[in-house]
Amino acid sequence: MDANESRAGSLPKIIQQYKYHCIVCLVVLIQSNPAVGQLLWQTQIPAPGHTKEVSSVAYSPDGTHVVSGSLDGTVRLWNVAKGAQVALWRTDDVLSVAYSPDGTHVASGSLDGIVRLWDVAGDAEVARYVGHTDKVQSVVYSPDGMHVASGSWDGTVRLWEVATGAEVARYEGHVYWVNSVAYSPNGTHVASGSADRTVRLWEVATDAEVARYEGHTGGVSCVTYSPDGKHLASGSLDGTVRLWEVATGAEVARYEGQTDWVRSVAYSPDGTHVASASDDNTVRLWEVATSAEVVRYEGHTDWVQSVVYSPDGTHVASGSDDNTVRLWGVATGAQVARYERYTGRVLSVAYAPDGTHVALGINDGTIRLWGAATGAQEARYEGHTSGVVSVAYSPDGMHMASGSLDRTVRLWEVATGAEVARYQGHAGEVRSVAYSPDGMHVASGSSDRTVRLWEVASGAEVARYEGHTSWVNSVAYSPDGMHVASGSVDGTVRLWEVATGAEVARYEGHTVWVNSVAYSPDGTHVASGSNDDTVRLWEVATGAEVARYEGHTYLVQSVVYSRDGMHVASGSADGTVRLWEVATGTEVAMLEHKSEPVLEVAFSPDNTRLASLSTFYASTSIWMWEIAGVTLDVVSGPDDRYKESMELMSYPNPAYGRINIDYLLPKATKVHLRVYDLLGRELNVLVGKVQRAGRYSVRFDSSWLPSGTYYLRLQSRLGQATRAMVVVQ
Repeated sequence: MDANESRAGSLPKIIQQYKYHCIVCLVVLIQSNPAVGQLLWQTQIPAPGHTKEVSSVAYSPDGTHVVSGSLDGTVRLWNVAKGAQVALWRTDDVLSVAYSPDGTHVASGSLDGIVRLWDVAGDAEVARYVGHTDKVQSVVYSPDGMHVASGSWDGTVRLWEVATGAEVARYEGHVYWVNSVAYSPNGTHVASGSADRTVRLWEVATDAEVARYEGHTGGVSCVTYSPDGKHLASGSLDGTVRLWEVATGAEVARYEGQTDWVRSVAYSPDGTHVASASDDNTVRLWEVATSAEVVRYEGHTDWVQSVVYSPDGTHVASGSDDNTVRLWGVATGAQVARYERYTGRVLSVAYAPDGTHVALGINDGTIRLWGAATGAQEARYEGHTSGVVSVAYSPDGMHMASGSLDRTVRLWEVATGAEVARYQGHAGEVRSVAYSPDGMHVASGSSDRTVRLWEVASGAEVARYEGHTSWVNSVAYSPDGMHVASGSVDGTVRLWEVATGAEVARYEGHTVWVNSVAYSPDGTHVASGSNDDTVRLWEVATGAEVARYEGHTYLVQSVVYSRDGMHVASGSADGTVRLWEVATGTEVAMLEHKSEPVLEVAFSPDNTRLASLSTFYASTSIWMWEIAGVTLDVVSGPDDRYKESMELMSYPNPAYGRINIDYLLPKATKVHLRVYDLLGRELNVLVGKVQRAGRYSVRFDSSWLPSGTYYLRLQSRLGQATRAMVVVQ
């Protein structure tokens, strides 16, 4: 029996993990069988936004969703009304996507030469068509949904039977790669565009080439049929869009104006306009009757690879090498939506009193609300001009307070997202906020060394507590609202009487910074977490240290009591969350964040779940743990099998002046070694190149860094390793 099994009766299970970047994913593990460690199912939904070029976009037949494919190896589904990513499927670099006519499936073509089918409802790959010998550049469904046509850089067009996955036809004739395929509206023909500068028509019934349209002076990148099937539009590397009459093969129109390659063309549903996307970063609409350019959509900052009309013709969607999907209003020419990767770092987390939502404070100055059950973003509050390092709900859940690096405290109406109050007065960053139990006041702690109380009704500062000799990192109200506890960089925890403003207690014992304080639910004790790696419990009545929890190997950045007061959870820069039994002082669980420093922990109102926040530069995570009598193995990313063999260390630590940083690579890989501050800001890149397997040593001069805590991160395709470094000047 291993260590985990021996403690199975007390360990939680991870049920959700929300991540925003890198492995930024939602992991859902459900355990209904008492067998410990059994993984019944798992789903991953990485954070919204492609990380590389968007190569293809398509509307669902009902217009409610847009699907996008990207060179980041993902297919993503977006809800148009909410602007939210609702599904993600991982594969090889995606070059093309297409919806089935009934909207139940999505086809994708990839760099690996495979066509894949995805079940929209089941959120899974359901078929794989293998046969192409080079990348699949284009996929399209037949109008009846029974076949998929694919065009490949192997120079062929192939037809696949959806029901069986069999290749039922292969069209050969192009002398270079095939860039685009399109079915005729009646399903009797397939058109293909090729780098050989031709557009060709293939008869499905006979597999014969029945027409060839020549005229482009550059490779043909895209083809599409008019809704009535009488014309074909083609876009080319020669910068033109051309219309061809299907019956005669005559070129009947030429649209010139785009200043670079035309990558994609699409007909409006009524056939009166053609949209084109180009490497000149624009999308343009052309009137078929006059050949005039009637609208130009500008906003993309890189090549536009794909364009498509909404089924009702009111919008155009475009995908670009700037990693975004954008929606444009046809009537107004305005950009109405932008789907992109969210790159902010989460600095704080709070549970709604009813447990339905989790509020996140972000380094970009926003607050975002996520469904606690779904992990989906449901609201966004904007106003702060710098990072939001603390968020707290009012007791009734109607309002939220936030503290920011912009030195303000702001109050928000949860239902509308409106900023209803702004408290200004702190001369330094606001590090922590807390509501009074009756919801009438908000306490704030700041780097200006003060604790301040604000009256919610009037917005007035009604008290200021001074005494700390350094930053105030954390504040907490006593359950009866009569006292406020504060933890400071000066290493002390202090209690303040609300009525008089007097300091009534000072708890000394921590040897360095106090990062977090929390009252027990009955108000008899205060827990504190410190940079001395310990969690300590203090008896309010006597001021005595009554317990010390040791086990963390690095800074304790957050502490919180369970709702019943029986446990304390602590989050640490050592990458773990630990649960401590108050009665015995024993560690009953250790929840690992895979080397990500844990900034904050929070219990759900019903005491059944624990949310923990870990954030580091481009990797920010919210993990949701269910407090139950079983444990599950933590699910690793695809390359985490190498992680344990990657080593990183620095010495001396604490650091002063020049230090040595040593690391081990188990095999050859491109590696990056970077230095970050506590907020995840990149300060220096020490290594950025391909290296052979072996041990390496780097000399780093830390004398230019102010005293404080920093992080070293070693990253490669094999995994990552993170180590904290304390600089003392």
